[in-house]
Amino acid sequence: MAFHGFSSRNYHPVARLSREKARFPRSLPCARAGIGVPSPRLGSSLIKTGAKSRFAVSTRMKPLLILFANLKGNVGDFAIFHAMLEDVSRHYPGRLIHVATHGKHEIDEKRFQAWRATNPPAFEVIGKLPALRMPGHMGIFKRIGMNRWLGDRLLAQWTKTFSQTAPVSKSGDYEALFIVGGEWSGFSNTTTMFAAIRAAARHNRNLFIYPFSVKKLLLNSQSQTALGAVFSHLAGRIIVRDSHSGETMRHFRSDTVSSVDSVFLLGEVAAKLPPAENPDAKLITLAVTIGKGAKTTDLQQAIVSLQNKGYRVQLLTTCEREDAVDMLPLSQATGAEFVAPLSWQDVVMEFKRSALVVTNRLHCMIFTFFADVPL
Repeated sequence: MAFHGFSSRNYHPVARLSREKARFPRSLPCARAGIGVPSPRLGSSLIKTGAKSRFAVSTRMKPLLILFANLKGNVGDFAIFHAMLEDVSRHYPGRLIHVATHGKHEIDEKRFQAWRATNPPAFEVIGKLPALRMPGHMGIFKRIGMNRWLGDRLLAQWTKTFSQTAPVSKSGDYEALFIVGGEWSGFSNTTTMFAAIRAAARHNRNLFIYPFSVKKLLLNSQSQTALGAVFSHLAGRIIVRDSHSGETMRHFRSDTVSSVDSVFLLGEVAAKLPPAENPDAKLITLAVTIGKGAKTTDLQQAIVSLQNKGYRVQLLTTCEREDAVDMLPLSQATGAEFVAPLSWQDVVMEFKRSALVVTNRLHCMIFTFFADVPL
């Protein structure tokens, strides 16, 4: 896979790419109608690629709206949001950016303030979106195989809710709306997002989405007709982060293209981070989703083995609220330090200190690239 100078070998230390020489994409094609494959010229603005673009600057200076920002405490999600802010503010310099956060998650204030102190592009959180959940008694329809019927029914109801609730009901007051990318999963979560898209499209067709991933189960969440109608509301080409998502999305949009995760847009920001103060040639950082059972036992044995060989091991989480329950007992059993950085920049700095990073998390893989550390 190649994108703006990236290839699969770039992720491996053998490629020996330094932060100074790496070529990072400055824009993703999701934000501009009609653009599918990114321009090979780095630094070129997508705004200038076509005079008829819906993503063109307006003299009326309407504000912009980002929907479904997930600020619950996963620094990977903060990185996605930061990347969107960088990209959107680059296309619309000087515009006010309003942000409506995910309705089902509270903001992790400690990490929010720590990340905001790193001076990302200016924005204003104007509130949460409705937290819509399927009534418990309706779960029987899923159990008897009526997922699509149930999904269509909830989609209609929840679209009405969003149509009557700000800021989606005020979509016409904005120049453009942007849906946060990432992983789309869960019956209620995806139905909620689809309902917001349908409701917003009634007032504003400048509706864009950043790179995302979906599972084939999406095909069973609503009828094919309903799903096709939802995705028809999105301007520009559909941008996905992996081939499996591309296969699923091409059922509805033939102009679907594969790209990379939005976090790669932070390459230039990451390149400005200072060098590690105290790099440790014996430090191995494990940034993994552990779970329970045999995986924990195997990992504990691996940590002890490394320690017996003279290495220092630390357990790093990018989402403390999810990982602490598994990592803390492992830390106590092995003496490995448990580290929970407050921002994605702090993760990159921890990786810079390390001799080696072991991870099964997508965004941690990207952060190791920013840190120029073996993975």
